[in-house]
Amino acid sequence: MHYYTFKPKDYMSKTAFLEPLEDLAYRRMLDHCYLTEKPLPENIEEIAMLIRMRSHTDSIKIVLHYFFELTAEGYINDYVVRELSAYHSKSLKAKASADARWSKKRNKVNDLCGDNSDCEINANALQEESECNTNQQPLTNNDKPITSINNIGDSDKPKRFDFKKSLIEKGATEDLAIAFMAVRKNKKATNTEKAFDLFMNNVNKSNMNLNQVLEICVQRDWKGFDPTWIQNKQPSYSTPQSRQTPSMADYMQQEMMRDVTPDYQYNYLEHKE
Repeated sequence: MHYYTFKPKDYMSKTAFLEPLEDLAYRRMLDHCYLTEKPLPENIEEIAMLIRMRSHTDSIKIVLHYFFELTAEGYINDYVVRELSAYHSKSLKAKASADARWSKKRNKVNDLCGDNSDCEINANALQEESECNTNQQPLTNNDKPITSINNIGDSDKPKRFDFKKSLIEKGATEDLAIAFMAVRKNKKATNTEKAFDLFMNNVNKSNMNLNQVLEICVQRDWKGFDPTWIQNKQPSYSTPQSRQTPSMADYMQQEMMRDVTPDYQYNYLEHKE
Protein backbone atom coordinates (compact mmCIF):
# COMPACT_ATOMS: atom_id res chain seq x y z
CA MET A 1 0.00 0.00 0.00
CA HIS A 2 1.66 3.20 -1.21
CA TYR A 3 -0.35 5.69 0.87
CA TYR A 4 -2.85 5.72 3.70
CA THR A 5 -5.18 8.17 5.41
CA PHE A 6 -3.70 9.88 8.47
CA LYS A 7 -6.06 11.55 10.96
CA PRO A 8 -4.07 13.90 13.23
CA LYS A 9 -6.90 14.47 15.72
CA ASP A 10 -7.47 10.76 16.37
CA TYR A 11 -3.76 10.03 16.46
CA MET A 12 -2.91 12.79 18.94
CA SER A 13 -5.82 11.91 21.24
CA LYS A 14 -4.57 8.33 21.53
CA THR A 15 -0.81 8.96 21.66
CA ALA A 16 -0.56 12.08 23.82
CA PHE A 17 1.20 10.14 26.60
CA LEU A 18 4.05 8.90 24.39
CA GLU A 19 7.58 10.25 24.65
CA PRO A 20 9.13 11.65 21.45
CA LEU A 21 11.13 8.48 20.71
CA GLU A 22 8.09 6.31 21.42
CA ASP A 23 6.02 8.42 19.07
CA LEU A 24 8.70 8.11 16.38
CA ALA A 25 8.82 4.33 16.86
CA TYR A 26 5.03 4.08 16.55
CA ARG A 27 4.92 6.08 13.32
CA ARG A 28 7.69 4.00 11.75
CA MET A 29 6.00 0.77 12.81
CA LEU A 30 2.75 1.92 11.21
CA ASP A 31 4.56 2.88 7.99
CA HIS A 32 6.19 -0.56 7.84
CA CYS A 33 2.86 -2.34 8.32
CA TYR A 34 1.16 -0.30 5.59
CA LEU A 35 4.04 -0.64 3.15
CA THR A 36 4.51 -4.41 3.53
CA GLU A 37 0.85 -5.17 4.34
CA LYS A 38 2.11 -7.70 6.85
CA PRO A 39 2.26 -7.92 10.68
CA LEU A 40 5.42 -6.98 12.55
CA PRO A 41 7.70 -9.87 13.51
CA GLU A 42 7.54 -11.28 17.04
CA ASN A 43 11.20 -10.51 17.74
CA ILE A 44 11.59 -6.98 19.12
CA GLU A 45 15.23 -6.80 18.00
CA GLU A 46 14.12 -7.51 14.44
CA ILE A 47 11.46 -4.81 14.67
CA ALA A 48 14.09 -2.34 15.89
CA MET A 49 16.24 -3.19 12.88
CA LEU A 50 13.33 -2.75 10.44
CA ILE A 51 12.44 0.72 11.74
CA ARG A 52 16.09 1.79 12.23
CA MET A 53 15.90 2.17 16.05
CA ARG A 54 18.20 -0.60 17.33
CA SER A 55 19.18 1.31 20.48
CA HIS A 56 15.59 2.10 21.49
CA THR A 57 14.02 -1.29 22.13
CA ASP A 58 12.43 0.00 25.34
CA SER A 59 10.39 2.52 23.36
CA ILE A 60 9.33 -0.22 20.96
CA LYS A 61 8.15 -2.44 23.82
CA ILE A 62 5.92 0.35 25.16
CA VAL A 63 4.36 0.92 21.74
CA LEU A 64 3.76 -2.81 21.24
CA HIS A 65 2.12 -3.04 24.67
CA TYR A 66 -0.41 -0.26 24.04
CA PHE A 67 -1.08 -0.35 20.31
CA PHE A 68 -0.35 -3.83 18.96
CA GLU A 69 -1.62 -7.35 19.56
CA LEU A 70 0.52 -10.44 19.28
CA THR A 71 -0.94 -13.16 17.04
CA ALA A 72 0.38 -16.32 15.46
CA GLU A 73 1.55 -14.29 12.46
CA GLY A 74 3.13 -11.48 14.49
CA TYR A 75 2.13 -8.09 15.95
CA ILE A 76 -0.94 -6.50 14.35
CA ASN A 77 -2.67 -3.14 14.79
CA ASP A 78 -6.48 -3.10 14.65
CA TYR A 79 -6.67 0.19 12.76
CA VAL A 80 -4.10 -0.96 10.18
CA VAL A 81 -6.01 -4.20 9.63
CA ARG A 82 -9.25 -2.31 8.98
CA GLU A 83 -7.58 0.12 6.57
CA LEU A 84 -5.90 -2.69 4.61
CA SER A 85 -9.18 -4.60 4.40
CA ALA A 86 -11.01 -1.54 3.06
CA TYR A 87 -8.20 -0.89 0.58
CA HIS A 88 -8.26 -4.43 -0.81
CA SER A 89 -12.05 -4.37 -1.05
CA LYS A 90 -11.94 -1.12 -3.01
CA SER A 91 -9.20 -2.46 -5.26
CA LEU A 92 -11.23 -5.58 -6.08
CA LYS A 93 -14.29 -3.48 -6.94
CA ALA A 94 -12.21 -1.24 -9.19
CA LYS A 95 -10.69 -4.25 -10.93
CA ALA A 96 -14.12 -5.78 -11.51
CA SER A 97 -15.37 -2.49 -12.94
CA ALA A 98 -12.34 -2.25 -15.22
CA ASP A 99 -12.82 -5.81 -16.41
CA ALA A 100 -16.45 -5.12 -17.29
CA ARG A 101 -15.57 -1.90 -19.08
CA TRP A 102 -12.75 -3.40 -21.12
CA SER A 103 -14.79 -6.48 -21.92
CA LYS A 104 -17.39 -4.23 -23.51
CA LYS A 105 -14.63 -2.30 -25.31
CA ARG A 106 -13.00 -5.51 -26.54
CA ASN A 107 -16.29 -6.75 -27.94
CA LYS A 108 -16.72 -3.46 -29.81
CA VAL A 109 -13.20 -3.74 -31.24
CA ASN A 110 -13.80 -7.32 -32.31
CA ASP A 111 -16.98 -6.28 -34.11
CA LEU A 112 -15.06 -3.60 -36.01
CA CYS A 113 -11.95 -5.65 -36.77
CA GLY A 114 -13.41 -9.06 -37.34
CA ASP A 115 -10.59 -11.62 -37.11
CA ASN A 116 -7.77 -9.07 -36.97
CA SER A 117 -5.47 -10.27 -34.16
CA ASP A 118 -3.62 -6.93 -33.90
CA CYS A 119 -6.76 -5.22 -32.65
CA GLU A 120 -7.23 -7.87 -29.98
CA ILE A 121 -3.63 -7.44 -28.81
CA ASN A 122 -4.02 -3.66 -28.50
CA ALA A 123 -7.25 -3.98 -26.53
CA ASN A 124 -5.68 -6.48 -24.11
CA ALA A 125 -2.62 -4.29 -23.65
CA LEU A 126 -4.72 -1.30 -22.61
CA GLN A 127 -6.78 -3.51 -20.32
CA GLU A 128 -3.65 -4.61 -18.44
CA GLU A 129 -2.63 -0.98 -18.05
CA SER A 130 -6.05 -0.12 -16.61
CA GLU A 131 -5.82 -2.97 -14.11
CA CYS A 132 -2.47 -1.65 -12.92
CA ASN A 133 -4.04 1.74 -12.22
CA THR A 134 -6.61 0.17 -9.86
CA ASN A 135 -3.77 -1.16 -7.69
CA GLN A 136 -2.05 2.22 -7.08
CA GLN A 137 0.81 1.43 -9.46
CA PRO A 138 2.68 4.69 -10.17
CA LEU A 139 2.82 5.09 -13.95
CA THR A 140 4.76 7.57 -16.04
CA ASN A 141 2.81 9.59 -18.62
CA ASN A 142 3.75 8.60 -22.15
CA ASP A 143 3.48 11.28 -24.83
CA LYS A 144 3.55 8.78 -27.68
CA PRO A 145 0.37 8.97 -29.79
CA ILE A 146 -1.98 5.99 -29.72
CA THR A 147 -2.61 4.88 -33.27
CA SER A 148 -4.73 1.82 -32.53
CA ILE A 149 -8.39 1.50 -33.35
CA ASN A 150 -9.23 2.06 -29.66
CA ASN A 151 -9.43 5.78 -30.41
CA ILE A 152 -12.65 5.22 -32.35
CA GLY A 153 -15.51 7.11 -30.72
CA ASP A 154 -13.34 9.42 -28.61
CA SER A 155 -14.64 12.99 -28.69
CA ASP A 156 -12.28 15.93 -29.12
CA LYS A 157 -12.17 18.57 -26.44
CA PRO A 158 -14.12 21.72 -27.39
CA LYS A 159 -11.96 24.67 -28.38
CA ARG A 160 -11.91 27.60 -25.98
CA PHE A 161 -13.59 30.75 -27.30
CA ASP A 162 -11.16 33.65 -27.91
CA PHE A 163 -12.94 36.91 -27.05
CA LYS A 164 -10.07 39.19 -28.06
CA LYS A 165 -9.46 37.45 -31.36
CA SER A 166 -13.16 37.73 -32.19
CA LEU A 167 -13.09 41.47 -31.51
CA ILE A 168 -10.15 41.92 -33.85
CA GLU A 169 -11.89 39.85 -36.52
CA LYS A 170 -14.88 42.21 -36.23
CA GLY A 171 -12.64 45.21 -36.98
CA ALA A 172 -11.32 46.28 -33.58
CA THR A 173 -7.75 47.51 -33.30
CA GLU A 174 -5.43 45.28 -31.32
CA ASP A 175 -4.61 47.98 -28.74
CA LEU A 176 -8.27 48.66 -27.97
CA ALA A 177 -9.03 44.96 -27.84
CA ILE A 178 -6.21 44.35 -25.35
CA ALA A 179 -7.26 47.31 -23.20
CA PHE A 180 -10.90 46.19 -23.19
CA MET A 181 -9.93 42.64 -22.23
CA ALA A 182 -7.92 44.04 -19.31
CA VAL A 183 -11.02 45.89 -18.10
CA ARG A 184 -13.10 42.72 -18.35
CA LYS A 185 -10.45 40.78 -16.45
CA ASN A 186 -10.42 43.32 -13.62
CA LYS A 187 -14.22 43.17 -13.51
CA LYS A 188 -14.08 39.34 -13.50
CA ALA A 189 -16.31 39.11 -16.56
CA THR A 190 -16.77 35.79 -18.34
CA ASN A 191 -15.39 35.78 -21.88
CA THR A 192 -17.81 33.30 -23.41
CA GLU A 193 -19.19 33.29 -26.93
CA LYS A 194 -22.62 34.18 -25.55
CA ALA A 195 -21.20 37.25 -23.80
CA PHE A 196 -19.46 38.29 -27.05
CA ASP A 197 -22.68 37.96 -29.07
CA LEU A 198 -24.56 40.08 -26.52
CA PHE A 199 -21.84 42.74 -26.66
CA MET A 200 -21.85 42.87 -30.46
CA ASN A 201 -25.65 43.06 -30.58
CA ASN A 202 -25.54 46.16 -28.38
CA VAL A 203 -22.78 47.65 -30.54
CA ASN A 204 -24.90 47.13 -33.64
CA LYS A 205 -27.84 48.88 -31.95
CA SER A 206 -25.78 52.03 -31.46
CA ASN A 207 -24.78 54.53 -34.14
CA MET A 208 -21.08 53.98 -33.52
CA ASN A 209 -18.50 51.62 -34.88
CA LEU A 210 -16.80 48.96 -32.78
CA ASN A 211 -13.63 50.96 -32.08
CA GLN A 212 -15.62 53.95 -30.81
CA VAL A 213 -17.57 51.71 -28.45
CA LEU A 214 -14.40 50.04 -27.20
CA GLU A 215 -12.78 53.42 -26.57
CA ILE A 216 -15.77 54.51 -24.48
CA CYS A 217 -15.78 51.26 -22.51
CA VAL A 218 -12.06 51.56 -21.74
CA GLN A 219 -12.32 55.22 -20.72
CA ARG A 220 -15.34 54.60 -18.46
CA ASP A 221 -14.11 51.24 -17.15
CA TRP A 222 -17.10 49.30 -18.53
CA LYS A 223 -16.90 45.53 -18.93
CA GLY A 224 -19.88 45.65 -21.32
CA PHE A 225 -21.91 48.10 -23.35
CA ASP A 226 -25.51 49.22 -23.68
CA PRO A 227 -26.56 52.09 -25.98
CA THR A 228 -28.90 53.45 -23.31
CA TRP A 229 -25.94 54.09 -21.00
CA ILE A 230 -24.77 56.99 -23.14
CA GLN A 231 -28.33 58.18 -23.90
CA ASN A 232 -27.76 58.05 -27.66
CA LYS A 233 -25.06 60.74 -27.45
CA GLN A 234 -22.29 60.44 -29.96
CA PRO A 235 -18.73 61.08 -28.76
CA SER A 236 -17.52 64.57 -29.67
CA TYR A 237 -14.62 64.84 -32.09
CA SER A 238 -14.44 68.68 -32.28
CA THR A 239 -11.17 70.53 -32.50
CA PRO A 240 -9.24 71.31 -29.31
CA GLN A 241 -9.96 75.04 -29.73
CA SER A 242 -13.74 74.53 -29.55
CA ARG A 243 -13.40 72.62 -26.27
CA GLN A 244 -11.43 75.38 -24.51
CA THR A 245 -13.09 76.86 -21.43
CA PRO A 246 -13.59 80.68 -21.19
CA SER A 247 -10.55 82.53 -19.88
CA MET A 248 -10.55 84.73 -16.79
CA ALA A 249 -10.37 87.86 -18.97
CA ASP A 250 -13.56 86.87 -20.82
CA TYR A 251 -15.30 86.19 -17.51
CA MET A 252 -14.32 89.64 -16.12
CA GLN A 253 -15.47 91.31 -19.33
CA GLN A 254 -18.88 89.67 -19.04
CA GLU A 255 -19.20 90.83 -15.43
CA MET A 256 -18.36 94.42 -16.40
CA MET A 257 -20.95 94.37 -19.16
CA ARG A 258 -23.69 93.76 -16.65
CA ASP A 259 -23.03 97.10 -14.85
CA VAL A 260 -22.92 99.41 -17.89
CA THR A 261 -25.97 101.24 -19.31
CA PRO A 262 -27.77 99.75 -22.33
CA ASP A 263 -26.58 102.55 -24.65
CA TYR A 264 -23.00 102.24 -23.54
CA GLN A 265 -23.24 98.48 -23.81
CA TYR A 266 -24.56 98.79 -27.35
CA ASN A 267 -21.75 101.17 -28.34
CA TYR A 268 -19.16 98.95 -26.67
CA LEU A 269 -20.34 95.91 -28.49
CA GLU A 270 -20.54 97.78 -31.80
CA HIS A 271 -17.01 99.11 -31.29
CA LYS A 272 -15.79 95.64 -30.42
CA GLU A 273 -17.24 94.22 -33.61
